[in-house]
Amino acid sequence: MSRNFLVIEPQEGIAVLKGLASSARISMLKLLHEKGPMNVNEIAAVLSLPQSTVSTNIQVLEDAGLIRTENLKAKKGSQKICYPTAEEVLVVFKGEYRAVKNDAIEVSMPIGLYTGFEVTAPCGLCSPAKLANAEITELEVAIELSSEVPGTSADWPSDITLTINGVDVGTWTSPGDFGDKRGVFTPSWWKLKGSQYGKLKNWRIVNEGTYVDSLRISETGLAALDLKNHHSIRIRIGVKDDARGFGNYDQDLLLRIKTA
Repeated sequence: MSRNFLVIEPQEGIAVLKGLASSARISMLKLLHEKGPMNVNEIAAVLSLPQSTVSTNIQVLEDAGLIRTENLKAKKGSQKICYPTAEEVLVVFKGEYRAVKNDAIEVSMPIGLYTGFEVTAPCGLCSPAKLANAEITELEVAIELSSEVPGTSADWPSDITLTINGVDVGTWTSPGDFGDKRGVFTPSWWKLKGSQYGKLKNWRIVNEGTYVDSLRISETGLAALDLKNHHSIRIRIGVKDDARGFGNYDQDLLLRIKTA
C-alpha cells in the first residue's frame, strides 16, 4: 500500500512545525492514524480532553495541512469528521541540484517538495551554483503537460503558453486530457476517472527563436528574455485569456436577474 508523505522546507513549513510542537496534537494525530477518521467528541473522549481544547487544536492541525475535515449531518446538527493526511513528515534543509557537464546547471523541482501553491502566481527556485559571467546560448524547460477537462477527453485542445521573465515565449496546443490508462508513475491512491498523464514537451529557447521539441513555434529568442539583467529566471505556465476556447458555446458564465 502506498504511503502519503508531506515534505516541507523549514522556512515555508512553519505552520506544520507548529502543528507538531504539541504533545496533545501529536496524540490526536497518532489516534487518527491508529483508529481512522473520528469526530471531535470521540477524540475528546478517548484522550480525556475538553471538547474545546480538541476543537482548538484540530483547527491548528487543519491549518497546517496535517489533517482534513468534513462536516457531516448528525442526529443533532452536524459533526466534524477528522482525517489524517500524511503518514510521514520529512523536513528538508537543502534543495536538490546538480551540475550538468561544465556549462549548465540543472535544478530538480519535484512536485512533492511544494507544500503550498497559489494558482495565480509564479514560483521561485534558486541554486547555490552560479554560471558566473558565462554567455547563455540556450535555455530549456522540460514539462509534462495536458489539457484539463471535467473527467478526461483525449480530444480537448488547449493552448498552453510558457512565459519566462514576463515574456511569452510561445504557445503549444495540448491535444487533450489523457485518462485512457493509469500513468506509469501515477500513485495508486489517485482516482482512475481523472487525469493520468501528459505529454513530455521540451521548450528550447535559443537566439533564433523558441522550439517545442524540434518544431519552431515563435520568433522569441534569448535576447528578448534579457537574462543578463535578471537576478532570477521566472517561469510561468498558463492559459491566456484569449486562448483557444472549448465547449460548444462561446460565452462566459452568465448570471441573469429578471425584475418585474
